[in-house]
Amino acid sequence: MQPAQAGEVLRIGVVGQISGTHPNITASGNTLMLSGLAARGLTYFDGDVSMACLLCETLPTVENGLVRDDVDPDGKPGQRVMFRLKPGLKWDDGKPITASDFVRAWRVGREPENDYAWQSRLAEEIWAAVALDERTFEVRRRGRSCAPSDFRFMPVRGDGGAADHNPKSYRAQSPHMTSPLVRGLYVGPYRVTDYRPDPENQVVTLDRNTHWSGGRPRFDRIELVYRPTPQAMQQAVAEGLVDLVTDTRPAIAEAGMRLAPDRFVDFQRAGRTLMQVTLNLDDPALSDVRVRRALLLALDRNALAGLVSGKAAPARSFLSENFPAYLPSLAEGGLAAMSEAAKLLETSGWRAGADGVRRDSSDRPLAFRLAVARALLDGPLVQSIVESWRGVGVRVDVEPWGGIAQLTGANPPSMALFGYTIEGGANIDFHIFASHSIPKPGEARNGLNIFRYRSAAVDAIVAQLREGCAPERLTPGFRDLQRHIGQDLPLLPLFFMPEAHLLPRALALPDAQRVQLLLTQEIENWQIRD
Repeated sequence: MQPAQAGEVLRIGVVGQISGTHPNITASGNTLMLSGLAARGLTYFDGDVSMACLLCETLPTVENGLVRDDVDPDGKPGQRVMFRLKPGLKWDDGKPITASDFVRAWRVGREPENDYAWQSRLAEEIWAAVALDERTFEVRRRGRSCAPSDFRFMPVRGDGGAADHNPKSYRAQSPHMTSPLVRGLYVGPYRVTDYRPDPENQVVTLDRNTHWSGGRPRFDRIELVYRPTPQAMQQAVAEGLVDLVTDTRPAIAEAGMRLAPDRFVDFQRAGRTLMQVTLNLDDPALSDVRVRRALLLALDRNALAGLVSGKAAPARSFLSENFPAYLPSLAEGGLAAMSEAAKLLETSGWRAGADGVRRDSSDRPLAFRLAVARALLDGPLVQSIVESWRGVGVRVDVEPWGGIAQLTGANPPSMALFGYTIEGGANIDFHIFASHSIPKPGEARNGLNIFRYRSAAVDAIVAQLREGCAPERLTPGFRDLQRHIGQDLPLLPLFFMPEAHLLPRALALPDAQRVQLLLTQEIENWQIRD
């Protein structure tokens, strides 16, 4: 990217793919760039991982009176949260965005058929939403949330169609899914003008939204260049097809510096995304905590982290060392613990078989299906995990990862390997471990507890955490939660992925040391050094 051209096009490389332009329906880490540019929600977590307004005028808080105590329909404590939209907000066809568009977002998002991310939050936590005038609406929440203003949902336009008359069919009939280039879909400083879903060469083109009323970004056009694997993205860097690669593997950043040191700056540091093996505890073998502990003990987390980068941090908890209430809670694994892992499997009824695979008294093999993100399928990380488990008599059949919905389908895998950002600043979404958040069969996003983990003790901790927001009240609960997860192991934490970005030398960000470096929600503040 040359400074003379910087005002025209910025090409951002992203490893992975997206399956649509609606960030709540097709939610994934890869849609975050798109949502910040064209499909913004009401609020977001800023670079310091603090809640901030995007489309609202003032962030509702208890202190400013926009968050008030309430009582839910069951007579239990709740909250009223009032949002006021910024003046002049318009859809990309010039029609005004109103408070009713956000109430409509709640109505369609709470329907399981629409497969919204955080659907359970809309259906369970928010029990009512009402527009008070053109720019003001109020939501009523169950419980006392520490983040009552968390409403990251983009508005849904009322046009007399499914969103108004049959909210359950919104996903199937949404133009985001059928014709994503039409006007009237986008609410950010950019709008999608071209969408190529080619799995090997996916590109989303965004041009300025002339009806955007906020700050004017430097760039006239943004191209999101998606590549399915790190190797493919490395090739795109070599061919000069991208100006910036975000949230990537260190190998790509290092390759960019090797190939074009005059164009790029390599930025790396320890991150908060946990590479982990999600376990399906409804699998009969995995329902035994001894088996889960044996699987963890057989893995050398230090060695696995080294396969990714020297900056990857082996996990000692499901939370990183950056977390204020961090407590190491996991036993060490690896070669020294292999005999202990084998002993645990023996005592849980899995005897060594002639073919090296353990079997129970019914001659059932100790075998699991492991779903793996495509970018990791053929890499050394998966090979090392498979070989380590083979060493204690566990067979693993690897298959491609199809997203969270795959874990709640008709034939879910036993486990899945992928990166999971559980924590954010001084808080986490602790509902992922609550038994009331276990997804119902066939409904992908109506529950956050994809592990199907059930623990009365953890449910009590979650209830306690919901009642206190001050750090001194949260810290004991978070430490207790880490102890329980370290003992029960609904997931196997491996390591924390380093945050790596390949940046153009000409790009000047507001603050390169912030927790989340590249937020397109702040694209208005990105500048170019002339």
